[in-house]
Amino acid sequence: MAPSKGWMDLVGDRLNDVYLRGVEEFLDYAFKKTGRRGEIRCPCVKCSNTYSATREVVGTHLKVYGIIRNYTFWYHHGERVGESESNLESVQQSEDEPSNEMHDILRDLYPEFCGQDTNDMDTDIFACDIHKEEPNEEANKFYRLLRDFEQPLYQGHLLDEVGQWRQAMLYGSSTISSS
Repeated sequence: MAPSKGWMDLVGDRLNDVYLRGVEEFLDYAFKKTGRRGEIRCPCVKCSNTYSATREVVGTHLKVYGIIRNYTFWYHHGERVGESESNLESVQQSEDEPSNEMHDILRDLYPEFCGQDTNDMDTDIFACDIHKEEPNEEANKFYRLLRDFEQPLYQGHLLDEVGQWRQAMLYGSSTISSS
């Protein structure tokens, strides 16, 4: 469960105890999820998730520069689609503010995405049961082209497959005769 993100709204008052506690909770969460090499991406305004740094440096940057305002879904720090947010923080989003719609947008764009941890290369992130539809005409043409690409040009040819022949033609080969 991701920690509450209400502290992020207090970026203008970075000496506030709630903001400082939120930074520590974020760091705990991020290093637990993605800090395998002792570093995570720094989400401060200056670094913008471009550079990786240690816990101490990221904490200092968040306190000095503040966190990126629109970084409300912590995908660089291990948050998964569908993961609920902790309500332990005393700062709550008021009812008249718009809710974070990032989860809904991602679900609309990728309905087959189940929300498994994308940091694990061993897990299949698209392992949902989804309705499979037949490919359209353009896709069928493409699949036929791929099948043809794997067929031998003729029996006993030095470069049996079209793909190898194409590579030889593109990059040159002294083993191909032009006859």
